[in-house]
Amino acid sequence: MDIFVEPMLPHPSLLIIGASPVALSLGGLARQFGYFVSLAAPAGELSGTPQADVLIDGYQPGRLKEARHLVVVSTQGKGNEAALRAALSIEASYYAATMRSGEVAAK
Repeated sequence: MDIFVEPMLPHPSLLIIGASPVALSLGGLARQFGYFVSLAAPAGELSGTPQADVLIDGYQPGRLKEARHLVVVSTQGKGNEAALRAALSIEASYYAATMRSGEVAAK
Protein backbone atom coordinates (compact mmCIF):
# COMPACT_ATOMS: atom_id res chain seq x y z
CA MET A 1 0.00 0.00 0.00
CA ASP A 2 1.36 3.42 -0.97
CA ILE A 3 0.35 6.54 0.88
CA PHE A 4 1.02 9.95 -0.63
CA VAL A 5 1.00 13.00 1.59
CA GLU A 6 0.85 16.46 0.06
CA PRO A 7 0.99 19.38 2.46
CA MET A 8 -1.68 22.03 1.99
CA LEU A 9 0.19 25.24 2.79
CA PRO A 10 -1.51 28.64 2.71
CA HIS A 11 -0.76 30.82 -0.29
CA PRO A 12 1.89 33.42 0.43
CA SER A 13 0.52 36.89 0.99
CA LEU A 14 1.83 39.94 -0.86
CA LEU A 15 1.07 43.35 0.61
CA ILE A 16 1.64 46.17 -1.85
CA ILE A 17 1.67 49.65 -0.36
CA GLY A 18 1.17 52.37 -2.95
CA ALA A 19 -0.69 52.92 -6.21
CA SER A 20 2.14 53.47 -8.68
CA PRO A 21 2.02 51.76 -12.09
CA VAL A 22 4.66 49.32 -10.79
CA ALA A 23 2.48 48.46 -7.79
CA LEU A 24 -0.61 47.85 -9.93
CA SER A 25 1.29 45.69 -12.43
CA LEU A 26 2.89 43.69 -9.63
CA GLY A 27 -0.53 42.98 -8.13
CA GLY A 28 -1.78 41.48 -11.39
CA LEU A 29 1.33 39.34 -11.85
CA ALA A 30 1.34 38.11 -8.25
CA ARG A 31 -2.26 36.92 -8.47
CA GLN A 32 -1.37 34.89 -11.58
CA PHE A 33 1.32 33.13 -9.53
CA GLY A 34 -1.08 32.25 -6.72
CA TYR A 35 -0.30 35.00 -4.22
CA PHE A 36 -3.02 36.49 -2.04
CA VAL A 37 -2.64 40.19 -2.86
CA SER A 38 -3.56 43.08 -0.55
CA LEU A 39 -3.18 46.60 -1.92
CA ALA A 40 -2.98 49.53 0.51
CA ALA A 41 -3.22 53.02 -0.98
CA PRO A 42 -5.38 56.11 -0.61
CA ALA A 43 -8.53 55.56 -2.71
CA GLY A 44 -8.01 58.88 -4.52
CA GLU A 45 -4.70 57.63 -5.95
CA LEU A 46 -6.10 54.44 -7.49
CA SER A 47 -6.76 54.47 -11.20
CA GLY A 48 -9.25 51.91 -12.44
CA THR A 49 -9.84 48.68 -10.58
CA PRO A 50 -6.60 47.17 -9.27
CA GLN A 51 -6.15 43.41 -9.36
CA ALA A 52 -6.05 42.59 -5.67
CA ASP A 53 -7.89 40.27 -3.30
CA VAL A 54 -8.17 43.01 -0.67
CA LEU A 55 -8.16 46.79 -1.17
CA ILE A 56 -7.22 48.95 1.81
CA ASP A 57 -7.91 52.70 1.80
CA GLY A 58 -4.73 54.36 3.08
CA TYR A 59 -1.31 53.06 4.02
CA GLN A 60 -2.25 51.29 7.29
CA PRO A 61 -3.12 47.69 6.42
CA GLY A 62 -4.44 46.74 9.87
CA ARG A 63 -4.82 43.03 10.53
CA LEU A 64 -3.69 40.77 7.71
CA LYS A 65 -4.61 37.14 7.13
CA GLU A 66 -2.34 34.47 8.57
CA ALA A 67 0.32 33.64 6.01
CA ARG A 68 3.92 34.25 5.09
CA HIS A 69 3.99 37.95 4.17
CA LEU A 70 6.01 39.75 1.54
CA VAL A 71 5.78 43.55 1.55
CA VAL A 72 6.49 45.91 -1.37
CA VAL A 73 6.35 49.71 -1.12
CA SER A 74 5.82 51.43 -4.46
CA THR A 75 4.37 54.90 -3.94
CA GLN A 76 6.12 56.87 -6.71
CA GLY A 77 6.92 59.74 -4.36
CA LYS A 78 3.48 60.06 -2.73
CA GLY A 79 3.47 59.26 1.00
CA ASN A 80 6.82 57.45 1.03
CA GLU A 81 7.53 57.93 4.72
CA ALA A 82 4.05 56.86 5.86
CA ALA A 83 4.16 53.85 3.54
CA LEU A 84 7.60 52.76 4.77
CA ARG A 85 6.55 53.12 8.41
CA ALA A 86 3.46 50.98 7.72
CA ALA A 87 5.55 48.35 5.92
CA LEU A 88 8.05 48.07 8.77
CA SER A 89 5.25 47.64 11.32
CA ILE A 90 4.34 44.32 9.68
CA GLU A 91 6.17 41.10 10.41
CA ALA A 92 7.24 39.88 6.98
CA SER A 93 9.80 37.52 5.50
CA TYR A 94 10.65 39.95 2.68
CA TYR A 95 10.57 43.73 2.26
CA ALA A 96 11.17 45.74 -0.93
CA ALA A 97 10.77 49.38 -1.92
CA THR A 98 10.86 51.02 -5.32
CA MET A 99 12.06 54.60 -4.91
CA ARG A 100 15.04 56.78 -5.63
CA SER A 101 17.90 56.65 -3.16
CA GLY A 102 17.73 59.45 -0.60
CA GLU A 103 14.05 60.12 -1.34
CA VAL A 104 13.04 59.42 2.26
CA ALA A 105 16.39 59.93 3.96
CA ALA A 106 16.39 63.58 2.91
CA LYS A 107 13.35 64.35 5.10
